[in-house]
Amino acid sequence: MPAVNGDLPLDRAGRRAYLAFIRAQIAEGRGEPPPPPMRLTAEEEAPLGRGASPLRTYNDASLSRLLDGLPGTPLSILDVGCGRGHYVEFFRRHGLSGRYLGIDVVPGADWERYAAAPSPLEASYRCGPIETVPLPEAAFDLVLSSSALEHVEDDRQAVRRIFAATRPGGLGLHLVPGLRSHLLFGYHGYRRYGAGGLTALFRDAGFEILALHRQGGGVSFLLHMLAIGILESGLTRGVLHDRLRDGGPDDRLRGLACRPWLTGLRRPGPLLAIYAALARAAVRLDPLVPGPTSGYAILVRRP
Repeated sequence: MPAVNGDLPLDRAGRRAYLAFIRAQIAEGRGEPPPPPMRLTAEEEAPLGRGASPLRTYNDASLSRLLDGLPGTPLSILDVGCGRGHYVEFFRRHGLSGRYLGIDVVPGADWERYAAAPSPLEASYRCGPIETVPLPEAAFDLVLSSSALEHVEDDRQAVRRIFAATRPGGLGLHLVPGLRSHLLFGYHGYRRYGAGGLTALFRDAGFEILALHRQGGGVSFLLHMLAIGILESGLTRGVLHDRLRDGGPDDRLRGLACRPWLTGLRRPGPLLAIYAALARAAVRLDPLVPGPTSGYAILVRRP
């Protein structure tokens, strides 16, 4: 059975079925014109200098641009699949006020701390799946999901519920992994998304599509795969997974591969400087190499 967050069975038959499903998704999306790339400003590239992945940098830049264009009036915000709930701090740094509700199937260790912090943006959290968790109708001005929809078994129902909870005129920003990102993240979540399928998912629920951008291109995808994906997941969860053991990835070998690199990557020093330079070059070259892309950002509005 899948884990609570949608990670699929790790026996050999399950892994093969998962990869066959991904290949079918890729085949369906073949021939679609790629959506426009997101181009980062020098200021938006800054997290790369602290060791952030290109995909996280693209995603945070998408959210920042949206928030900078919102009115200063109090807002009601829903964060679907909020994880630790840390995006409330992101909203607070942008000066938003009102109320924030984060939901996730697993309680976050920091929920109480974020909720207790005095702020013009009041935070609360609720544990439960988006398909069934109680939500007020037509109540939210902004709905965010970041790397969440791929972990929902019935994403169509989830998006219909998001539509019902969004007020008329309300906005949604949804960040999802691209079709070939199994090379970055291994057997993680129920599915990946292509541009056509993602657009249809929200349009069929009733949303108006305002924008769709690819979060990266072939250059940052390759850097992510080499610097993070192969060491943390691609090598042991993907390429060598079947040869390690049937019960799942060998966490000891995975730890030996990734921990020294990833720990050093986030410390100031030559390693971080090299990574930051490569990452900046990658995001600047991404618009020239359309695919594969690490993910997509779709901006929608409820009519």
